[in-house]
Amino acid sequence: MVLKESLLGQKEYLTPDDLINASLLVSRRTIVRNEIASWAGVDFDKLNCVATFNLVNNAAVMVEEGLGIALTIDKIIHLHNDSKIKFIPFCPELNVGNVIVWKKNQTFSQASQKFLNMLKKVR
Repeated sequence: MVLKESLLGQKEYLTPDDLINASLLVSRRTIVRNEIASWAGVDFDKLNCVATFNLVNNAAVMVEEGLGIALTIDKIIHLHNDSKIKFIPFCPELNVGNVIVWKKNQTFSQASQKFLNMLKKVR
């Protein structure tokens, strides 16, 4: 996610070179950091990571405030047309895996159970 009005916000896609000097907001998860560094072809420590996040909504606020660009999954949050931020894809594309975890024998609401059943069908 980037500010629409920023230099990177004018680009059609982001390359590893675009990330080298950018102020990055990244997930706290080590596996995600390693995937980004591998894609960029650099050690993660060489990237300018200015903040970490666990919740992408918090990252969106940081981007809106001009703290940096957030490296996150596209369409993980809904952005309105009047939003100050937008998603820009990587080139070459970076595909990452996701994991959903829940407690064994947990009682779910009806909506949660339907969601879980749907997830089990698509894996």
